[in-house]
Amino acid sequence: MKKKVLKRLIIVGVIVLFILLIILGVVCYKKIKGLNGNIEMTINTLDDLKISADGLKYRSKLTKEDFNIDAKNYKNRNQLPKVLSRISTGGGISDGRLDLFYETVNNKDKEYFISSEKQKDMQCFDKECNKAYYMAFDLFFESEEPESIYLTANSYVKHKENKGLENAIRVAFVVEGTTSSKEKEDIQNLSAGINAIIWEPNSDSHTKEAINTTKDVYGEDINDNKLYYRGINSEFNDINIKDIKTSNNFSNISSNIVTKTDFNEDQNLFTIQQGTTKVRVYIWLESRDYDAMFKTRATNLEINLEFKKG
Repeated sequence: MKKKVLKRLIIVGVIVLFILLIILGVVCYKKIKGLNGNIEMTINTLDDLKISADGLKYRSKLTKEDFNIDAKNYKNRNQLPKVLSRISTGGGISDGRLDLFYETVNNKDKEYFISSEKQKDMQCFDKECNKAYYMAFDLFFESEEPESIYLTANSYVKHKENKGLENAIRVAFVVEGTTSSKEKEDIQNLSAGINAIIWEPNSDSHTKEAINTTKDVYGEDINDNKLYYRGINSEFNDINIKDIKTSNNFSNISSNIVTKTDFNEDQNLFTIQQGTTKVRVYIWLESRDYDAMFKTRATNLEINLEFKKG
């Protein structure tokens, strides 16, 4: 009788141990997956508006993978990392590309100092992008007549775990020009952009951590409805964070389009002309947005861009 009871206890113990190992495995998998992270992106269009990743094949929906184009077919410098890091811009454009700066933060004797390094777009995808800190890719529109392009209210930037860093994401659009040519080189080599249209999503959402950090470090209230922030416009080393307001290395940046987490009105974005229009798109974690705090990486993001004709 005792042997039967002991045998049953052993069987129950083995089953319990097996279940615990499964639970532990699932937890570890989720943690590892979370650390590796990913950025999911979908681009949709309405009203028979057609878009392309290479200026040749057009459709109404694109995903992040569609921009992973072989360099032999298109020397595009599309960079699509799995993680975004601290990046800022003063909104300047050089040769049709947005001037972006990688920011590092050092804490010295309870004082914060930041440095910046100008970035150069590269061609990479996912794991290849270990030194690429933002997303950049070309998007093409084809139209038989001039059209106003709107960003619809179905567009959003979300974080799968609601970390709050989605509140510091920026998306910029640089219209590079239009051509009536059907030649591949004429379409893909458009690069006459002179200004960036910056979209700031989730402008009304802030975590308690961001609110407290802003108060402690900058002595400001994040809910003051500030109409601008100070974006980095040049390279520099070790500027005290207290001197950002007066430093010439920063510019006042007012986003062209500012939306709340839930917005209902479509936003007028830009105008395309008859023919094929190339638009360079940038997505980054704006380090000078107080919602970024001093976090060094943002991943597990969901980005949806939807366009329509006006």
